[in-house]
Amino acid sequence: MTGPAISGYASFETVAQLDSSNLRKLLLSGDAQDRVWAAWALALRVGEQASGALRHAARASPAAGVRRHLIVALAGLGEREILRAFAAEDPSELVRATACQYVMRTRGDQDRETAEFLLNRLLSEPSATVRARILQEATTTVPPASKEQLVGLASDDSVEVRRLALVLIKRRYDPEEAFTCRLAERLRLEPEHELQAELAHFALEGGLLDLVLSAAVKAQPSVRLLLLDLLLERNEILTWPAAQALATLEEPAVDRTLLKLLGPEGLRDGFAWLARRMAACVRDKAEEPDWLFFQEALAVLPGLLPSLPASQLTADCRRDLGVLLVDLNEEIAELSEADREEWDDLYGGALEETLEFYETLVQMIGAALRRA
Repeated sequence: MTGPAISGYASFETVAQLDSSNLRKLLLSGDAQDRVWAAWALALRVGEQASGALRHAARASPAAGVRRHLIVALAGLGEREILRAFAAEDPSELVRATACQYVMRTRGDQDRETAEFLLNRLLSEPSATVRARILQEATTTVPPASKEQLVGLASDDSVEVRRLALVLIKRRYDPEEAFTCRLAERLRLEPEHELQAELAHFALEGGLLDLVLSAAVKAQPSVRLLLLDLLLERNEILTWPAAQALATLEEPAVDRTLLKLLGPEGLRDGFAWLARRMAACVRDKAEEPDWLFFQEALAVLPGLLPSLPASQLTADCRRDLGVLLVDLNEEIAELSEADREEWDDLYGGALEETLEFYETLVQMIGAALRRA
């Protein structure tokens, strides 16, 4: 087909039948789709000889989508310089992103200049789309960003940039090395829960439990609970010294979680805290959520009281257990007089089991106090 090139071809196959002269015309005067088809047809037909026409068409095309396609074609022809020009100067962030992507893919292994160019684009580019694309294409060495620079990107306004920066940090550094700078701040400041979990997992995989606990203490309550829930999911067991800073916050939801995170040894070592919190619930006539903590704390007492060392039963601890003992005896008296049918309607039965449980606790507390 040698007639004049016109716009509106039905398919790439039709365009591919044009001669080289008409392909060059269509490359400059066709509609967006025609220009793309003409670019690929010309590149396939004449190879590197199409470079000049494609460069001219890429600069002349008003459509960002066309420019992106031409960039891909130019990359295939090895036109690295014009790729860098588009990566730095094109008004469209999508074009710049595509250009950066192919600058990365076509660079030589020892091309330090291009590596530095990509680093400059990563750190100076105003578009999150472009920053994310560079990080997506990044290798263990290119762009040659420092740990501090990557950690800065892990605090980027864009959640996708932060996510990809963390991926690259994990690829380049082990947890102990990565968390030597500001990355630890993200554990308490990261607003995206999935990213926060990724950070915490990364730290815990490196044995940095203390770092995660420290972040939890300093974080907002909602973030604190997310971090502690993550520890539960990982079946982490805390010692009392590790948990003590969290316990001093006296937040019912945190305290309920600590009942699960502290193993038997940790709960015994922290028994003074447990007794004090339970006595406070009694004195303050606790309602939710303190009441939930109180009920769950009652459930762990039978496993602790028989083996509790006498040294743990200080004067303050004995006083708090005394408060609890009085409350349990009052509960037993009320339950003994309770209407069984009414109890069944309100609580679904188990009156006798509840009475037996409270009576057992009274006996255990009494035995512990006699050991003191």
